[in-house]
Amino acid sequence: MFCLKMKLNTYKILHFSHLTGVFLQEIVKHIQLLPWSKSPVFQGVSVFIGLLISFGSTGVISNLVSGLVIIYMRPFIQDDRIRIGDTYGDVVEKTPFVIRNPIK
Repeated sequence: MFCLKMKLNTYKILHFSHLTGVFLQEIVKHIQLLPWSKSPVFQGVSVFIGLLISFGSTGVISNLVSGLVIIYMRPFIQDDRIRIGDTYGDVVEKTPFVIRNPIK
């Protein structure tokens, strides 16, 4: 059973995903209404920009997925003492993109 904190995290992730999906749908719907959207130049530039975004975001997406795995597997929680190599530290914060660990 999910604890309250996990329910809140899941709600935030799903809410953000839903808003992003709705926003992208609206952009696609309204770009088709532009008068020059049928031109081959516009279509070529759109494909090029789409490729740049997809190749450029692979690192961000992989970091986001690994952060979500850490959040849901819970290998450590806030205030745990962890060791990475020869460095010890306390976990201060855990988010999908970063785990804050002040080096001591």
